[in-house]
Amino acid sequence: MQDWGARSEGVCVRTRLSDAPGLNRALLTGYLAHRDHPQTCRSHYFAGRFENVYIPESLIPALSRLLGVVRPVVSEAIGIAAAMRQGVWFNAMSPGQRTTLHSHDGYDEWISAVYYVRVPSRSGDLVLHPPEGKVALAPREGDLLLFDPGVPHEVGEHLGRGLRLSVAMNFGPAGD
Repeated sequence: MQDWGARSEGVCVRTRLSDAPGLNRALLTGYLAHRDHPQTCRSHYFAGRFENVYIPESLIPALSRLLGVVRPVVSEAIGIAAAMRQGVWFNAMSPGQRTTLHSHDGYDEWISAVYYVRVPSRSGDLVLHPPEGKVALAPREGDLLLFDPGVPHEVGEHLGRGLRLSVAMNFGPAGD
C-alpha cells in the first residue's frame, strides 16, 4: 500500500488495485445492467441527480470481489483485524454534475473509501477539507482512496465527457 497526500488526521491513503481493468469492466457492466433494477435504491437528491445508487451485491458479483480486495487494505490502514460491516454504493456523474460537500461522521464508521471505475478526463477531483486546508485529489481508474469519514469532502464539477463512475464505501464495527 502506498501513502499519498496529506496524512495528518488520517486524511488519505491511495493504492492501486491489481486486476483493475477486469474488475472495472465487471463493475461498469453490472452498474449499467442494474441501475434501474427494482431492488436498486437511491438517496441524496441534489442538483438534479441522486448522488448515491445502492445496488445489492447479489446482483453484481464484482462488488463482492471488490470488497474482498478492499477489506484487507482497510484492516491494514486502520490497524484493526476485527469483523467489519460495510456500506457500499455507486456514485455516477454525467457532465455538468458534481457531488456536494458532506462527511460520513453521522454513524460509527472507522474509515471511508472510494474506488474509481471510470474516470474521463476533467471529470472532477475529490476535494477533501481537513482542518489543515483543502486537498484536491485527481482520480485515476483502478485507484482506491481511503480517508477519515469525518473529513468533509466533495467532488468537483464533471467538465469532461461520458459517465464518471466510482464505488464509495464506509467501514465500521460489525453489529450484533
